[in-house]
Amino acid sequence: LEGNVVVSAEEKEKEKLPEPLFSGLDHAKLLAACIFAGCDWLPSAKGMGVRTAVQLLRRFRFNERVQAHLASESRYRSSLPERYA
Repeated sequence: LEGNVVVSAEEKEKEKLPEPLFSGLDHAKLLAACIFAGCDWLPSAKGMGVRTAVQLLRRFRFNERVQAHLASESRYRSSLPERYA
């Protein structure tokens, strides 16, 4: 019981769960995240995993903006595959 509301243990557990990584991404953004994180046709930038790719796509909203950000960041620039630019 919390205040005047009964809260089950199951409901409390649901509140603790993080938002699923890919929630809110459309098909194009999901594909872009997978490509940025590395795929069969293009390697990833050093340190770029799926989580980072999704975060960048949410922050910059467009693939071109993510690419520009990666090219401007020294930690990614040195390991960017040539076909990213």
